[in-house]
Amino acid sequence: MKSSKKYNTDTKEQKIESLKESEKRYRIMFETSPVGIVILNDSGSIINISDTVLDFTGLKKDELIGRHFTKLKFFHCRDKSKYTTMFNRLLLVKKIDPFIVEWKHRDERPFIGEVRASLIKKNKKSREIQIIVTDLTERIKIEKKLEDSEEFNKNILKNSTFSIYVMDKNKKMKYVNPAFEKITGFSSDEIIGTKPPYPYWIKDMKNVYFPKMKQVLNNKVNKIELPFINKNGTKFWAEINEHFVKSNGKTEYIIGNFTDITDRKNTYTRMEKVIDKSIDILSSLVETRDPYTSGHQERVSLLSVEIAKELKLSEEKIKIIEMASRLHDIGKINIPPSILSKPGKLSDIEFNIVKTHARVGYDIIKRIDFQYPVAEIILQHHERIDGSGYPRGLKGKDIMIEAKIIGVADVVEAISSHRPYRPSLGLKASINEITKNKGKLYDPKVVDTCLKIIKSKKFSFDN
Repeated sequence: MKSSKKYNTDTKEQKIESLKESEKRYRIMFETSPVGIVILNDSGSIINISDTVLDFTGLKKDELIGRHFTKLKFFHCRDKSKYTTMFNRLLLVKKIDPFIVEWKHRDERPFIGEVRASLIKKNKKSREIQIIVTDLTERIKIEKKLEDSEEFNKNILKNSTFSIYVMDKNKKMKYVNPAFEKITGFSSDEIIGTKPPYPYWIKDMKNVYFPKMKQVLNNKVNKIELPFINKNGTKFWAEINEHFVKSNGKTEYIIGNFTDITDRKNTYTRMEKVIDKSIDILSSLVETRDPYTSGHQERVSLLSVEIAKELKLSEEKIKIIEMASRLHDIGKINIPPSILSKPGKLSDIEFNIVKTHARVGYDIIKRIDFQYPVAEIILQHHERIDGSGYPRGLKGKDIMIEAKIIGVADVVEAISSHRPYRPSLGLKASINEITKNKGKLYDPKVVDTCLKIIKSKKFSFDN
């Protein structure tokens, strides 16, 4: 029996010790908690308060302990009746939803907090209310800034004169602004949620749009020019700029804008027609001086363009090559017809005169603003990669790719065509020439591409 009593005594002491330890832990948590803790009695008076709440208010503990919560001056008067209603409801139903409180710190700084309240029973007659206050001031400030920023951005987009759209990473349209609706004629309801083909795409141009879109998505380009059709069926041209919005390195959205360049394109088209006509006139001037090589420049142009396309050069480079090749012999206008039409072998002096046509052609064309380096290509079309060409003896990488292409096409056409001093040697002879001198006189990649075109039998100078 004595042993049993000792056991019971030890257990009671352990319980007391455990209770003390628990109270100690609670006191430490109460004093160091990052959230504010307030204990009210069931009459609504403050019986304990954590230091965090003192930080939230700027008040001292003795200014708060024993005060009824409705007497606290830092609360807005308009809110006190609301808090009284919540207090009474908590006493009745023992539970209320979290709510927001607002007050001013002693130094006039605003404070916004979330309050969670719970009823704690001490015994049958005694009850306490535990209030947990979480500081939301900074978070709400940030949210407000974000809301203001978002509203600001929406107003910018809404009132922008630029036609702006937003699509997700799956190319699904998420937003279009009023300017975009105006340029396309389609409402946002008709565009948002759609995937390619979009309503303003020209139906038979999908094979153009998709590759261009792929180039943008693969970061190869961020600016493209394409034609579209508005809801009324009118064609318009747009310059498209697109930028990526990324999260953790992955594309989430694509923001793009349309700039209407229809007038610019129409002007450019008219200018191209004028330039094209000018090139025809200039090219025909050479033929009046050298009738035996009639059509030579045009045929060189046909092969040059095919080589450029096979090499997958840009549309702009192909256009430059087409223009330069049609004019590459324009300098022969300065060479006496007796030399151009001489049936026999040229003397060294005569050949040196012929060689001046590259420089003369450059001097003529450089005066015309083609907006492309057409004159420089004409100057280089007789340069060879080993430096044996003329007029400057340029080597390899110093020669423009456009000039390398025209140089090969020029040799192929010249050998396979009739000349005053000999009959046509045929395509076979021209193939032998560029194959034999591949890597020496002519660029290997250009030669291989030219041979591929000729041997495919899909190309003919008579096309």
